[in-house]
Amino acid sequence: MLSLRKAATSSLTALLNSIPCQLVRLASTAASAPNISIQDLEVSRQFLALPRTPLPPLSTLVEPAPKTKRTVTNETIRAQRNALFTQEKIRQIESVTRVEKIEVLHRGQPEDVTLIMNKNFSTPLHCAQHISEVLVKRSALAMVDGKPWDMNRPLERDCVLELQHFIQEDPNEANLAFWRTGSLILSYVVDRAFRDDYLVQVHSWPYQDIQSGSFICDVDLDMPEWNPKEDELRALTIIISQLRSRKLPIERLEISADLAMKMFEHNKFKKLQIPVIAEKSPTKDRVVVYRVDDHVEISSGPMIANTGMIGRHQITAVYPIDCHGIGRLYRFQGLAIPEQQPLNYFAWNILVSRARQFNGSPVPINETE
Repeated sequence: MLSLRKAATSSLTALLNSIPCQLVRLASTAASAPNISIQDLEVSRQFLALPRTPLPPLSTLVEPAPKTKRTVTNETIRAQRNALFTQEKIRQIESVTRVEKIEVLHRGQPEDVTLIMNKNFSTPLHCAQHISEVLVKRSALAMVDGKPWDMNRPLERDCVLELQHFIQEDPNEANLAFWRTGSLILSYVVDRAFRDDYLVQVHSWPYQDIQSGSFICDVDLDMPEWNPKEDELRALTIIISQLRSRKLPIERLEISADLAMKMFEHNKFKKLQIPVIAEKSPTKDRVVVYRVDDHVEISSGPMIANTGMIGRHQITAVYPIDCHGIGRLYRFQGLAIPEQQPLNYFAWNILVSRARQFNGSPVPINETE
């Protein structure tokens, strides 16, 4: 009988807990993501302009009959949000007229050390750069005074800093950030995968347990019926592969509710959610958004440091879900493991099979959830 190495807080263990141990054995060496062929890349290029249903095989896609031209497209919406994010980030930086110093006590490998950093400018990543290149490469998340903190989020006061990675004794917080980032990446993929005939509106990322087997994102695709083929799922996965290879930082920004409403003025779900989210903030009027590449989404976070920390990955399924008070949404499901965690193909395929099953996380029941 093959044995499964136990590690209660490991994301791999959480995923594998409900799988018979006889079927699983972790590899002792890292395995790279599956090779992507020229044919797959061609499928991706075709997929980025999906026609209206019924969907023919991707290899035979042709341009559909023209519809009424949209004045607002997914691309223009994305560009507007990205521009607003950039403008607000610059405004916040320029609003700091006096640079103050703070003491940051780093605890952990390779040594405990006190750093003098710049308040509201320096981030945990900057601290890691002062200590060790190893910390820069492997740190996915920070703990600031015991609370989870994004690696790219500026420090606001004197603090104790601990840097988290995926193969430490207790990687629970890093794993949760990784899973959350998976949903952000799914929304990134969906936002740019379809023709402008279809207005993409992300509804939400329902809370999901790592043991559910997949991270998810619920989306309105403005189409009545879609049952993606394996080639189409592979084409979606390629978008993640390209993003991963760029090793882009994942940026956090806290903005006013008014700016959030302007940023998401073309998303009917977000316009209802933003007041509720803002009301729960300490000042009753703030919303946290994240940006990866030019894609901006709402989330309380935190996220991992950059897209290069994503290891083997796959978009495994898309399910239509009918939601009371909302209508038809599509639940996108994906699976990934951190780059730092090796896994052999046999075990990976078991996880993929499980991730293809419908994720039973709560389905939205009204537009304010």
